Amino acid sequence: MLRRARRRRGAALYLTTIAVSVLIAGMGLALIASQRADRRLQANIGLENECWWAARSGLEIAYAYIEQVPDWRNRPSGSTLFSDVAVSPGCVARVQLFDDGDNSLADNSADIVRIRSIGTCIGSSVQLEATIAPRPHPALNYALFNASEEDVRFRGLTTIAGPVRSLGKIEGESFVKTTGSASFTTRTGGEINGPLNPRIFVDTDLPTPNPPLSTYLAMATPIAGANGSTCALRGYNLTPTHNPLGAANPYGIYSLDPGNRDVLLQNVHIRGTLIIYNLDGRTVTINSTAWLEPGPLNYPVLMIYGSNVELSVQPSISLLNELTTVRVTPSGGNNITVIGVDFNENGHLLDTIVSSIRGIIHAPEARVRMGNLGWTFSGCLISRRFEAEDTVRIEHDPSVLSALAPGFMDTGMRLVSGSFREVP
Repeated sequence: MLRRARRRRGAALYLTTIAVSVLIAGMGLALIASQRADRRLQANIGLENECWWAARSGLEIAYAYIEQVPDWRNRPSGSTLFSDVAVSPGCVARVQLFDDGDNSLADNSADIVRIRSIGTCIGSSVQLEATIAPRPHPALNYALFNASEEDVRFRGLTTIAGPVRSLGKIEGESFVKTTGSASFTTRTGGEINGPLNPRIFVDTDLPTPNPPLSTYLAMATPIAGANGSTCALRGYNLTPTHNPLGAANPYGIYSLDPGNRDVLLQNVHIRGTLIIYNLDGRTVTINSTAWLEPGPLNYPVLMIYGSNVELSVQPSISLLNELTTVRVTPSGGNNITVIGVDFNENGHLLDTIVSSIRGIIHAPEARVRMGNLGWTFSGCLISRRFEAEDTVRIEHDPSVLSALAPGFMDTGMRLVSGSFREVP
């Protein structure tokens, strides 16, 4: 019995030893398999990282290229700007550019562009995308940008609440007020006189924006002023949904050729852009009530093309009654007079309008004079010579910096915040 018991214990120990050996062997094989899988996983992660950085390198190369090549919009073949650019050993990048607005990169320097960079390493790839937009022209950082060496003068009780820059002298009378973000910049060695502070002197001049007239005329709907010795726009409501002379321009862009006459804007509302051209030696006057504001594209609200132009901006603070407003429009050789203008297009004539001018006024060849009591210009005025008086308030509107308008961009592009992403 003892012998049989010893045999049974021996057999049990043998079976236990075999079981433990099999278990250890299985654990070893599992560990080896796990190590191999982990190495493959680490290799895949490393490869994916290489692809990601290759794609990122492609984006950086594209940014640098766009900064250095002025006609970069004309360079892609199809949508491909670069193909198989070596960025590291065994890794290449391909860069594509897309204009999702109208599918044409080269037709408008104001268009936003989507960049796609595809990084490829050893047969694997990662795609990164980012959106870039034109940088605003640096002149748009100023409430007033004087484009020549002629004087800038502030008289009376004028209030300046935004930055001013000029190539020439800037002077203010003793009762002029400065507030908010007001500052005054001119060339080193130039003059800044009166109670105008802070004063900034710079050695480098800024170029003046040069928006192409042909581009804007191509987008505009032509209009006419009243017949007579003066091209008068009296009681006009020009918006993306209304044109007293015919079909409305969907972006509120209208053009006026005054036919060798002075121009008068009186009791008007413009929500969009009014382009006045062929103005050599002529005068543009804005008086009575003026309500000017940017349209949906945020383009300049007023663009003046012509040499030796006088622009007088003298709106009144008196309320304009829609019900009694007179509109005069041409019809053949005669004028048609209509009483009652629904300026805000709310379906009735019960409202009163207060003068307000906001946005970009581009008049680089004009001598501009702003005056009258109690109204505010908010935006960026680009002029040749400037004078303000009475109680006009001049302030900068930061929204003009988002005006992606042809001719109002700096060189290069900026990354749109939040647009950088990995795509499948």
